[in-house]
Amino acid sequence: MSGRKLSVILLSVLLLLPVFADRRGAYFENRSLFIEDIERDDGEIAIDFSVPVNPDSVLGGAILIDGKPLPPEAGIIFNRRGDKMVIRELPQWRRRMLCLEIRNLVATTGNGMVPMAAFHLWPEDEIEGDELDEVDWCYHY
Repeated sequence: MSGRKLSVILLSVLLLLPVFADRRGAYFENRSLFIEDIERDDGEIAIDFSVPVNPDSVLGGAILIDGKPLPPEAGIIFNRRGDKMVIRELPQWRRRMLCLEIRNLVATTGNGMVPMAAFHLWPEDEIEGDELDEVDWCYHY
């Protein structure tokens, strides 16, 4: 193999490496942390993030329901990769609208979450991608 062909192949691999690494979940250092979609169903609120979340950043009032910090009995579970979080609903939340606020989360890379105001979340809601810009915002005074 000529030196020129080898150089072209090596350059191609180096240029494509971040794309392939991103698909495997190992290349997140330059990506922002934001919510990709939210689904509320069967007594759970499932939230997909753009990159893995540091589970320690969820503690201490990062998630508010109706303006109050998420109580410990609600329970939070992350998938193995860390980019999906499930909140188990308390019985008093079921079958009614909630005001959900998520703030100050940090990715495993150290990047902070893109800020987002509190919004209404109805039973059986499924909010995807760009729809997050069109949700009904809620405020607590």
